[in-house]
Amino acid sequence: TPGQMASIFATGVGRLPVGGVIDPSFVPVYSRLLGFADANGNRTTDTTQSPAYSGNTVNILGLEVPPHYVNPSTMQWNLGLQQSLGQGWVLEVGYVATKGTHLRDTRDINQAYDARTKPVTLTATDGTPYTISQNTQANINARSHYPGLGVAGFQVFADDANSIYNSLQTTLSHSFAHGLHFQAAYTFSRAIDETSTGNTSLNSAVNNQLTLQDSRGLADFDRTHRLIVNYTYELPFFAQSKGIRHAALAGWYVTGITTFQSGAPFTVLDSAAASAYGLLGTGTPTTPLLLLGVNPMTQGSVESRLNGYVNINAFAPAPVIGPDGSTGFGNLGRNTFRGPFQQNWDFSAGKAFALTEYQQLRITADFFNIFNHANFANPAFLDIESPSNFGQITSSLGTPRLVQFSAKYSF
Repeated sequence: TPGQMASIFATGVGRLPVGGVIDPSFVPVYSRLLGFADANGNRTTDTTQSPAYSGNTVNILGLEVPPHYVNPSTMQWNLGLQQSLGQGWVLEVGYVATKGTHLRDTRDINQAYDARTKPVTLTATDGTPYTISQNTQANINARSHYPGLGVAGFQVFADDANSIYNSLQTTLSHSFAHGLHFQAAYTFSRAIDETSTGNTSLNSAVNNQLTLQDSRGLADFDRTHRLIVNYTYELPFFAQSKGIRHAALAGWYVTGITTFQSGAPFTVLDSAAASAYGLLGTGTPTTPLLLLGVNPMTQGSVESRLNGYVNINAFAPAPVIGPDGSTGFGNLGRNTFRGPFQQNWDFSAGKAFALTEYQQLRITADFFNIFNHANFANPAFLDIESPSNFGQITSSLGTPRLVQFSAKYSF
């Protein structure tokens, strides 16, 4: 019965072993092509119509793992130099790299052939040959890489993805002298991979599922620039005073951590793309066309662009590659654009009270995000097929300003 797997392991056709016998050459029996049928179910020689199979596996989920699956591995290497600058200052410069090999990715390796460049010839059970040279949604399953197996939902947990991370890491620090400790760490880096997710339920590869070429791009967690400054300063004022003046005005200190970093990458999508390949509606990330001469990013402050961080007029739907309007892949890659720049300022101020020689009371006021600066997330809606909310930023990262007071007694 079409749509079922009743005959996918059919007996009596010379491919299945006799019951109770282990046969290492066992190969599942593919469904057999019965021909093509028009919208009314009548036999036709028009190969743009729907193919009819016995035991068609359409809408049946299939999973595959390579027989010689290789576990992921990483290699790391680094080189660092350290130089004293005098007066307690030290500069460190380092190159740090990491390479990931045999990372797991999820793809639909049964994606339909493009009949324009690779015509498909099939022979029906009655001996009639059919040559398919056009892409239509009706003949998708006839263009399957595995004849008789439905295109959608046939996934492989492959082990052929890779990643590479290169970075220049610098640190300038001042040792704790005269009440001051200071450190600034700046990283200039680039992380590239084919997938940054361990998703097992949806395809992680972008566009063409037969290769990872379209998927290679900036990692989801890539941050080109990242600067972190932290400091602690014991204020020297009134340190030599006596009595009430010393008790009230000496022993104050301030600390802080400030972070600046580039935004995270994101991908613009076209959910109507790749319908000619059987990927429409499968959750596979597919992209549109990027138009030349149009700036894809809107201009102005982030706050003024919350309703349109990305310019939808810079994109066009994926090209039509079939007579029925079936679409192919766009030319836009993965993680081509970057979200808003982010910064955060945490600050603390406090005072230490020496109660006795062995007892101390320390009070502190902590200000997280002291300037109440809003850090915005990437746009939440990036599908050009939904123009009403395309490019909108609807959420922020981190927390609003938070103030807390604490007391610590030591003895």
